[in-house]
Amino acid sequence: MAAQSSTIPSFQKNGKPHAGVCKLNSLYSTILPKSTSPLCRSIYSLTQTLLELNLKIPSNNWMQTPSQDHLNIADSLLDSILLHPIDPVPPTALTKVSERIPPICRILFLRDLERANFPGWTFAWDRPWESQWNQLLSKFILKHWQNASCAGAFKAFHINPNDSLDEILRIGILHRWFLGCQEGV
Repeated sequence: MAAQSSTIPSFQKNGKPHAGVCKLNSLYSTILPKSTSPLCRSIYSLTQTLLELNLKIPSNNWMQTPSQDHLNIADSLLDSILLHPIDPVPPTALTKVSERIPPICRILFLRDLERANFPGWTFAWDRPWESQWNQLLSKFILKHWQNASCAGAFKAFHINPNDSLDEILRIGILHRWFLGCQEGV
């Protein structure tokens, strides 16, 4: 029974969230900043760039669930795959202060996933947030958010420095984004 529950989507067939998702979103609304806050916008914008959701004509590749073989590989991976350094965002990519995330961030993200032998770049939308795949991918995304932040990619967002230091806050923001996107997949 436990194996079955890990593959049940967070949303019912009628498209409405399960009571647990509604309760979680209600709880998040009391803890997390509004989705229009600078920190949220920066995380959402970077995630959309990494998953190619911000293209003028976006593909549907970001909606494709990883194969069972890839999910099995991820289940055997440890968080230590996140420890290796990543290339910094080159200063030449940040000459213009804008809320548009430079495409080089996606290239660096894909290179990092490849070096870590992580077999994909999209979320497992049919799996819960807590699945090993989704947890590792979210940690990669937030690792790249930190890299872009250190490079100055988010200057145009005017993020409160105290907010940007809170890792748990960033995880909660990405989780809320995941739940919102999962509904549409």
